Order: sequence, then structure tokens, then C-alpha cells
Amino acid sequence: MGSVTITHPFHPYSGQTFEVLKARRVSGQETVLVKGGISGTFSIPLSWTDRKRPIGYQSELRLSPDLFQALLLTLQQIERDSHPY
Repeated sequence: MGSVTITHPFHPYSGQTFEVLKARRVSGQETVLVKGGISGTFSIPLSWTDRKRPIGYQSELRLSPDLFQALLLTLQQIERDSHPY
């Protein structure tokens, strides 16, 4: 999975590079589990590393059931309006 360099200015390991063991999402935030530190491994938000995503980036697009239903109804209405007979 490569490595990351911690870029957060106030993190104690700022400027240091660590091997990535796993990428995951914790409470909706992308994080990476890295090898190193006092305990041997630790997690850090991806946004605190040199791999941070651009502002507004979402790795997954999720629609709530209500939003999906509204979208479906809108598309059905457009379909009906485009074929009046």
C-alpha cells in the first residue's frame, strides 16, 4: 500500500514517513493504519498526510433512501413529460 508522510504541523511525527498497512473509514473519515510509533501501529486521518484528498472529494457517493426515491420520481416525471401521448 506504499507509505505516507505526515504533514499535519502539530502532529508529533510531522515530517516522518510510515509504511501503510491498511486504509479504512472511521466515523466517515478516511484513515490509514501505519507501522510505527510507540505501540507499533497507529491510525491517522488521511487528510493529515501527503495523500490528502482535494477539498470536496468523496471516495463514495451515497444516496439516502429518501433522496433516491425523489430522484426516481423526478426521472419518471421527466420520462412522462417527454412522451405526452
